[in-house]
Amino acid sequence: MPQNSPHRLNVIGCLLVLVLQAGLAPHIAIMSVVPDLSMCFCIVIAMRTKPEAACIYAFFMGLFSDLIATGPLGASAIVFAVITYIVARLAPGMFCESYGGRVFTAIGAVIVGQILFAVVYSIIGTVDNVYYSLVMRVLPGAVYNALIVVVFSLLFRKSHGKTSSATSLKDRLPKI
Repeated sequence: MPQNSPHRLNVIGCLLVLVLQAGLAPHIAIMSVVPDLSMCFCIVIAMRTKPEAACIYAFFMGLFSDLIATGPLGASAIVFAVITYIVARLAPGMFCESYGGRVFTAIGAVIVGQILFAVVYSIIGTVDNVYYSLVMRVLPGAVYNALIVVVFSLLFRKSHGKTSSATSLKDRLPKI
C-alpha cells in the first residue's frame, strides 16, 4: 500500500462527511439541533493521525462547513482546529489507548467544542441569549454529536499514521 494511503482515506472521508453534512444532517435533526458531522469526524481524525495533519484537515473541514452552513465564515474552522489540536496532542499519551478512553476523549472534545461554538457566536454577536443557547443548543448538540463520534470511532477503528503509543505526555506537549 502506498505511503500516503491514510491521507487519501482521510481526504475521501472528509469529502464524504461534508456531503453528508450538507445533505443528510438537516434531515436527522432532533429538537432543531442539527448534528455536526464535520466536527465529529475531525475528532476521530485527531485520534488517528499526526497533530499537524489533523489540524490541517480540521481547519479546511471547518471552512467548508461554514460555506455550506449559515453561520459566520471561519468560526467552525477556528473551533475545529482548536479541538483537533487539543485531542491530537493530549489524547495519545493519556486516553486513547483503549476504546473506552477514545470514547471518553471524544465526548469531552464534543462538549468543549459545543461550548467554544457558544462562546465564539456570543463574541461575534449572533447569539442574543447565551443561557438559552447553552440549554437549548449546546447540551443537546453535545449529546447528539457524542453519539455520532462513538459511531465514527467504531467505523474508523484501525489506527494509521499515529506516533508510537510509548511517547510520553511530556514529549507530546508543545515546547515553550
